[in-house]
Amino acid sequence: MFIIGIPISVGIFSFSEKIIRIFYSLQGYQQSVLFLKIFAVGMLLVYVDIMLGTALLASDKQRQLSVLAFFVIVVNVGLNYALIPYTQIHFNNGGIGSAIATVITEFFIMFFMSIMLRKNVLLDCRIVVQMKAILSGIVLAVFLWLLHLAGTHWIIQAIICAPVYMAVVFLLKMFEPSDIELMKGMIPKRFFPWKRQ
Repeated sequence: MFIIGIPISVGIFSFSEKIIRIFYSLQGYQQSVLFLKIFAVGMLLVYVDIMLGTALLASDKQRQLSVLAFFVIVVNVGLNYALIPYTQIHFNNGGIGSAIATVITEFFIMFFMSIMLRKNVLLDCRIVVQMKAILSGIVLAVFLWLLHLAGTHWIIQAIICAPVYMAVVFLLKMFEPSDIELMKGMIPKRFFPWKRQ
């Protein structure tokens, strides 16, 4: 999930202004650029939360999830109550506080779902893979920044960075042979006519 989520988050964060310009216009939605940048950070947490939530459901912990959902509502409402007036006063935009509250809430969910999972559920979770994924994201972000400084068009940046990210992922050997075989199995055989028997 990290491998998939990191480039999406980095891409949305980097191209947030272009995304707003394409779908709306900067004239009336300039402030939405900052919101999108904040939500891009939270999006990575959502990817992790989906994975952890699925594991909890598979572990028959629906009741604990329901209790967590109730506390999450309380936490989110409390954060909004505190952050919206604060950002409205200091930045003249309460929406910033709401966006930050959402990201903090997702982190809260991730933290407590990790605690709720049994140790044997996360036993096979290789921390080194997560660290390599974060390193790949940093490399991607730096590469995008350098392309931006060089004045490269943003569409060219997006096209170039996709293979660069995948190259870094494979160079760091983040995939086990079993992972590669699983990915191959997900691709229809018609794309590999030479492998037909």
